[in-house]
Amino acid sequence: MKKTFFKSNIMVVLLGALTITSCQENEYGSVDLSDYVKPEVPSEIVWNHPSTMYGVSDFARVKEAIANGTAPQAVKDELTALRSSAYTTGNYDGSEVHATEWITRGSTSSTQYPQNYSNAMRDAAAAYQHALLWKITGEEAHATAALNFLNTWAKVCTVGVTDVASDCVLAAGAQGFTFAAAGEMMRDYSGWSIADRTAFIQWMVDKFAAKNYKFLMYHNGVTCGPMHYWSNWDMVSLLSYLQIGILAERKDMVDFVVTYFSTSGIGNGMISKLCMDQHDDPLGSGEKIRQGQESGRDQGHAQMACMVAAQLCQVADNLYKSNPTYANLDFFSLNDYMVLQMAEYVALTNLRDGADIKNESGNYLIPVVSNIPFTPIAEGYWCKGGSNHEAFNAHNNFGDAARGTVRPSMEIFLHHFKGMTSELSAKNTGIKYIKQYADKIRPEGGAGEPGDVHGYGNNSGAFDQVGWNTLMLYQE
Repeated sequence: MKKTFFKSNIMVVLLGALTITSCQENEYGSVDLSDYVKPEVPSEIVWNHPSTMYGVSDFARVKEAIANGTAPQAVKDELTALRSSAYTTGNYDGSEVHATEWITRGSTSSTQYPQNYSNAMRDAAAAYQHALLWKITGEEAHATAALNFLNTWAKVCTVGVTDVASDCVLAAGAQGFTFAAAGEMMRDYSGWSIADRTAFIQWMVDKFAAKNYKFLMYHNGVTCGPMHYWSNWDMVSLLSYLQIGILAERKDMVDFVVTYFSTSGIGNGMISKLCMDQHDDPLGSGEKIRQGQESGRDQGHAQMACMVAAQLCQVADNLYKSNPTYANLDFFSLNDYMVLQMAEYVALTNLRDGADIKNESGNYLIPVVSNIPFTPIAEGYWCKGGSNHEAFNAHNNFGDAARGTVRPSMEIFLHHFKGMTSELSAKNTGIKYIKQYADKIRPEGGAGEPGDVHGYGNNSGAFDQVGWNTLMLYQE
């Protein structure tokens, strides 16, 4: 079989082969690589497509359970909701595509490339949701709709994600991942021509992966260093770059993400910077929990960083299942379940004891904010030398703005860890609060869900996570 190699317009450095010096020159000056640690990587990767948030066995299991009626009621309910989503019906049924020549996110004075990212944001969600429905139901209408979104965007969006505003990085990450995940689910559809599929993958590499890589290496050249940016900026970029690497079968891209996340990332998306100080559960469960890099910020963003991390771990895990000797690809287990401990912290600090799906009623499990364990962050800790960015400010306490709002993806952590009680106990950690969170909002839904029953809304926060994980991961 002929192999197609997808090349980026920006040179992708294979860190495993990089000759390390203390600094690497680039268009912004130099990047300090003195902390670089070369992990062990296998010489080859086994690609078992589709490999995204879910793998071959997940699709087979869910498809069979729905067909024979044995699926849990919550799974059936989420399938019904997905069929009625705003992004699988109406203007997003696939008959109309809202593709644009460029994608800009953020305030800009540019008259050539004004902000317009919402078109890509919504169309990417539609492509993803139609692709997921096709994988589960086999209905041709959803395959046709998904491909119309993917092919049209690849043909029309010739400029790609612009550089006219710093927030464009977020569009390259969030929408890059969503488009790529949709493409990965559709890659085995016989109706997608080789020419169109190849063109789509090349578009993803050139227009999204190139932006992801550039940001992760240089962080827009900010003078106070790469930790100027909140962790979620790195997280969406890593997630997009990993998924596109899988889509294009680019081992160098996978190796880059593994190296960055596990050992050597210069920004706040490296696992030990994303997951900060460890604390004892103040409610006495005996679990160790861990504040996140954004825990002193509003909880909408703190949860976003956690939920995007869940997606990153999940995508990596599906690839890890086919490559079990690639140890650092097991993101869920890295550093004694560090990401899990952050998720427990997020769940514990945001949960109320009421029963409603929006988590709006009852008292917080920790009612008094000052009782939430939190290690203060001094002014300038992330941005030495000064910056007008919010991260320069001191964070003395847990951030209680937007506390209690919910986001989808705790189902991911519960699915992965629910059978690992002894392993987690050995490390003094667990999933007590993750389970409460996931059980409470199930079925978790996603962007466009009927009635917006979880309160995700219609702004960018609803699209930072792809959602709909109950359908694919919940098992009784």
